[in-house]
Amino acid sequence: MINYEDLFNEAKEANADPRYFGLGFIQITVPSGRYHFYCKDLNPSLDDEEVHNHRYWFRSEVLKGVLWNGIYSVIEDEEQGQYEVADVTCKPGQTGEPEILMKSVSLVSLVNFLTSAGSSYLIKRAAYHMVQPRSDFVITRLDRGTYESPTAQVVRKKNSPFVCPYETPLTVDDCWVWIRKAIES
Repeated sequence: MINYEDLFNEAKEANADPRYFGLGFIQITVPSGRYHFYCKDLNPSLDDEEVHNHRYWFRSEVLKGVLWNGIYSVIEDEEQGQYEVADVTCKPGQTGEPEILMKSVSLVSLVNFLTSAGSSYLIKRAAYHMVQPRSDFVITRLDRGTYESPTAQVVRKKNSPFVCPYETPLTVDDCWVWIRKAIES
């Protein structure tokens, strides 16, 4: 398991600050790894995490807690589609509007599963998925591949306002408070 003081000191030495993603988790990248701290009581920018893919493949090991993961297929559906697919370039300090790639799609749930502490899962770059913590705190360590795409895609309700997860920042000090809670709870 992670020791708070060791992580804090490693971050200081690496000049790395934690960042809040607005999706209910805090991320910090240090030489020993990329860690995500999901905290159920953190108010996310979105009501629910949106189904999305990534710019790279990754392996996520759950170090603490239980994480639910859903994998989806995106189907073009002009008649009954309730969602659209947007190309997302949202970054801290850059919250431009996304480009709509597909205007009418439906989501089909392919599989969902729980990953508990001590287990891991792998997500390929183009796989559409979403995660939700199933315990008060979840800590994961990610190993990711090289960038395969300059952008990621998000599946969102048609014509819904775009919310960049970075629009709800937490201070670095507040992030450390939540990281300590997650580690020491």
